[in-house]
Amino acid sequence: MKVDYHLPTAHRTMLNYYTWHERLGHVGETVIKSMGLPSTATTCKVCALNKAHRLPFKDHFDPAHLPLDCVHIDLVGPISPPSISRCKYILRIVDQATSFRIVWFLKNKSNTFHQFTVTKKLMETQHNCSLKKLVSDRGGEFLNSQFQQLENECGSVHSFSPAYTPEHNSLAERANHTILEKTRCMLNATKLPNSYWAEAVSTASLLSNYVPTPLRHNHLPHTLWTSLPPRIKKLRVFGFQAIVMTPKEHQDCKLGPTGVEGILLGYENNISVYQVLCLSNRKIFVSLEVYFTYPNRPQLS
Repeated sequence: MKVDYHLPTAHRTMLNYYTWHERLGHVGETVIKSMGLPSTATTCKVCALNKAHRLPFKDHFDPAHLPLDCVHIDLVGPISPPSISRCKYILRIVDQATSFRIVWFLKNKSNTFHQFTVTKKLMETQHNCSLKKLVSDRGGEFLNSQFQQLENECGSVHSFSPAYTPEHNSLAERANHTILEKTRCMLNATKLPNSYWAEAVSTASLLSNYVPTPLRHNHLPHTLWTSLPPRIKKLRVFGFQAIVMTPKEHQDCKLGPTGVEGILLGYENNISVYQVLCLSNRKIFVSLEVYFTYPNRPQLS
């Protein structure tokens, strides 16, 4: 299946390898080449400093052919420092058939079941089918009466990996390794405080859905899950300078500036809306009207 990335040829070639490498969350040369983008690799110092040696993972689960045939979940944390919204945990949900990834940020482990059931309902509504199998480790957040009752009511199977053997849930472990690796690169490249890890994780996870995966014959998780083409033309580098247009009611006077300076933190609504951190007051703006200046990476004062 050949993917149309909705990018004019001129737009593909005018940006160099390193620019796409950063926009896509520090992905490798093989991925960029498979997308038909400039693939003359240059050494990325950020990756060299932040990507530890990757240990091999071997899959220990049955194949899945359709969305929701099998979903893998994992909880990462507690993470210190807490995020700017006071969260300490990452709930990772990965659909095995498509490699599509969803992340949520939790303040407490006790929120795991509620957040999973909300996500399960959303996924089942999108695909008009029920979850067949769930795979997790034996953490208390998964091995409890709430998940047991859900299994009995829905007729799904809940499989557990053996204690102290994360390789048996290697799909979730591999996803966690990749996302955290990208998060380190993105945070250290921008010099943002570590308390912005949730924004970096969210962006890294979204970008992972937008690049080809060898596990699925170089198809895109986003396209396999939604049947829609990607919109990478709107991608910009995490942490780059952005100017956000301010609503008229928030402008100080008619002769004052109509925008505020900020830093790109992420996206919403399938990359149609940008999240920008305002430099002056550290508030996060969500807006369509954002302009980017290159190659400046401003730092918080």
